[in-house]
Amino acid sequence: MSHLRILRLWGALLLTGALATAPVCANGLSKEERRERALEAARVKDYPLRPWSEALTYQNEACRVVTNTDKDTARYIAQLMRFAQKKYRRIFHYDKEIPRIEVRAYRTQEEYVDAMRSLGALGMQLAHTSGMFVQQDGERTIHVAYTDLHGPTAPTTVLLHEGTHLLVSLCVDFQLPEKDRRLFRGKPRTLSSVPLWLNEGLATFMEVSYYDGEDLVIGEINRSRLLQLQHEMEHDRHVTLQELLQTPQSEFGTSHYASAWGLVYWFLYDKDEEKEDGKRAILVDYFDECRKGFMDAPEWQFRKHFGETGPLFHVAWEKHIREEGYRAFLRLTIGEDPPEERWEGWENTWREYILDLDPNDPRGGLDD
Repeated sequence: MSHLRILRLWGALLLTGALATAPVCANGLSKEERRERALEAARVKDYPLRPWSEALTYQNEACRVVTNTDKDTARYIAQLMRFAQKKYRRIFHYDKEIPRIEVRAYRTQEEYVDAMRSLGALGMQLAHTSGMFVQQDGERTIHVAYTDLHGPTAPTTVLLHEGTHLLVSLCVDFQLPEKDRRLFRGKPRTLSSVPLWLNEGLATFMEVSYYDGEDLVIGEINRSRLLQLQHEMEHDRHVTLQELLQTPQSEFGTSHYASAWGLVYWFLYDKDEEKEDGKRAILVDYFDECRKGFMDAPEWQFRKHFGETGPLFHVAWEKHIREEGYRAFLRLTIGEDPPEERWEGWENTWREYILDLDPNDPRGGLDD
């Protein structure tokens, strides 16, 4: 098997579906008409039988799509990813050039599963997944299956979730010093340096966005995550902030996803009187820490601490990101080595905020 590193797997309970007609021109249409046409563009339709060997290619300045669905679907995906890229530029405060996003969209679940197995994704319950972000030999690609098994517009959810992981990798992950890339097979340019809670929190935040005919509307409440988190908080069964920030990937479950969404949503929406941009400013500072791999002088510290890339390297790197990411979070928020009462204060403030949210009110504040 080739040296494949699969960064994120969209699990068995996530959504699948298909995109249909082309994005519409908004001229002369009301907001409601634009929204309805855009929703129609995201619905499943019956695609003509087309083998993958005859797949179509469509691209714009932000995205290249290869698919055996149809050209309208490819055009929709490319436009969706173009808007997502613009939104994340704003969230990440990122002004550098972003490479074109690569998407592979398969007409059937079977074709998607076969493609993932050919890339080395063995031993996974691929038949129950609907999309995957894969990084291999420095290339980053979103793969998505197109069926209506979980809903007629679900591919947008999958594309935006997996697209978040891809854009995090491009815009926030640690850039390996040039001299150290030779230590790795495939010579990757980056290493994953965004803690799991933040990576999945951003993905679950973005996955409920939608194209309204003119733009990608972001910032709506993720209702299923909110309902789960509120229920668990009401029964004192939720994943607390302190637990969330220190949970390794092997133990990250559905309750962690809910808490991760809730923490990111709180930081993006809650207004902090001491900061003009509220808690969002803390996230911007935290992204900068991620880009440095939570090292003050990464040019020499990386080689000092990670000069050998044996079989346990990625275990050690994940541990470093989790532990140092936790310490960086404390420095930017509660303070280093906070007493228990300060933790309780933050936990209670976050809990009150989440419990006050109305799951039946879709509006957020990020675009305000």
